Amino acid sequence: MATKVNWAAITAESILTAIADHDRKGQQQFLSDAGFRPSTNFRLVHQGRFYDSKAIVGVANGHATTTFLRSGDFTGGKAAVVKNLDALGFIVDYRDDDGATGGLLWDLATTRTHTDGVVRAPYKYIVLLWAIARRQRGLDPAPALRDMRTELGTLLAPFAVSDTAPDPEYPWIALDGHSWWNLRIPENLRDAPRRHLRSRNIADDLRGGLSQAVSDRIDTDPQWTREALALLTNLITESGAPGSIDELRSNLNLAPLTVALRYPPKPSAPRREHVEVSVQRRPVERNETAEFTPTAPDPEKERRSLRREAALQNLYVAYRESAGCVVSSRTITIDDRTEIPTVLSIDVFDDTAETLIEAKADIRRETLRTALGQILDYARHVPHQHTALLLPESPAADMTALLYDHGVDVITPVGAVADSDGVITAVDSFTVNRSPRSLAVLAADDTLWNDYSQAVIELHLPNSTVQITPTDPITANDPSDKVIGSDMLPDEPLHILAACHPGEDPQSSTATTRYRKLRDHLHARGYTTWDATGGSVDLAYSEPSIAVAGLTDTEAQHIGADFGQVAFFTLTRHHLALRACTSPRTTIRRYALTM
Repeated sequence: MATKVNWAAITAESILTAIADHDRKGQQQFLSDAGFRPSTNFRLVHQGRFYDSKAIVGVANGHATTTFLRSGDFTGGKAAVVKNLDALGFIVDYRDDDGATGGLLWDLATTRTHTDGVVRAPYKYIVLLWAIARRQRGLDPAPALRDMRTELGTLLAPFAVSDTAPDPEYPWIALDGHSWWNLRIPENLRDAPRRHLRSRNIADDLRGGLSQAVSDRIDTDPQWTREALALLTNLITESGAPGSIDELRSNLNLAPLTVALRYPPKPSAPRREHVEVSVQRRPVERNETAEFTPTAPDPEKERRSLRREAALQNLYVAYRESAGCVVSSRTITIDDRTEIPTVLSIDVFDDTAETLIEAKADIRRETLRTALGQILDYARHVPHQHTALLLPESPAADMTALLYDHGVDVITPVGAVADSDGVITAVDSFTVNRSPRSLAVLAADDTLWNDYSQAVIELHLPNSTVQITPTDPITANDPSDKVIGSDMLPDEPLHILAACHPGEDPQSSTATTRYRKLRDHLHARGYTTWDATGGSVDLAYSEPSIAVAGLTDTEAQHIGADFGQVAFFTLTRHHLALRACTSPRTTIRRYALTM
């Protein structure tokens, strides 16, 4: 009798533990011990490596429930296994066709390549990796080899497996017929021998690029794309050819490959059986004169410091409340039953922004290190979206980097007026300089992301102003080479960058100054720019932006993050892509272009 898989108990961690068992034992021993045969169609793909999906599920069930299932105990396949693994965040490679032996990723792994028995020529893999990078950047999906020859030659040369540099036309033409590649061969040359196509005067005119099936997956499935990139990276690395995969990915503007531990340690829960933690919400204390310790080494110095801190905190709370936000505080009581309970007081908790805030009176290294320890301690006990330090001014770059490494934002006053003791008595506003982690949290907010994805862009080109209005998301049936922008847009992609922080008034002095710095930053590096405006459909809200030619998506991400942006746009003649600056989130849409 078939046994039902306990999908309610199986978690992603259960699957990863089964994968770790497979990696330790190797496929043959793993399948023998678990009672399974190798998969012939359905394969789980993790970090660019293949695993027998049904066997992994049977072992994962054992890790989750202590009941290890064997092959005859349950049914595999699309309905039983694929759907549930997909829900847990895993990719399963397969085809629906009868007798299929795998899907697109398996096709890639089984690509025929030239080998001398020791080293495999990775040229096809490199061309496909290059084609994915172009697809992600919105470049011409089917360029002629003539225009790509120099670029491809430079990428292939370090991986040469013979004394002569590889000719780009060999992988370009040899990939014809592969499920990943579309080579546009003129009808009159369809039956010509391959060696005839490789003559330079013919090869240069051949247009090639990713197949429609692969292009559709890249446009609509970021997780599948990450596995494809990881698989290609593994294939190139394991080919035995010289050359650096890290340099290749860098040259293609692909993010460095981050691979989790192959044998993820099971996290041990902290010993809290004798610890009781309680968190109480309370109003913010509005201190007019802060308490201080008379026995401190310098009581007067401490009094001034606490007074500056209290004044800064009061001004921030008043500023947020004047904007209609809810601000409170928290008291944390920790009782480990061994001594008097520890009581921790959080300076400010911004309920509206879900931000845990610690205020400090100065930006000395020792002060910031203390504040960082405090906020990390508080954050363990109080649910939040963001953490931040409220400071009188921006810290040095080194300390800012330390705070950002721990996901801590920096809040500082704008237009501050201080008295003779350095106590800030008035401010125009406050600005939040967000860490990359904080920007990623904002990008994960579906409401905010949807607002961004529907933004209308006015692009002020030299001879005209055009309006870009997003329309429907790209679907699997949407032609990848459909041209919208025509000759009104430049040939190369444009990146639309702004400098206004989330929730900030675009007309404020801080936002205006930051916009000028962005413009100067781009001009100093020789980029061609055009003025642009981004905002709501009726442009009731808008903020100044800059359209930039000559950037890659990776470069635009870095600049956007440096200027505190959640996301930026990539505009091509084919689509409009909204890309997060510090996370992989991307939405690609068609658009309407009007004059």
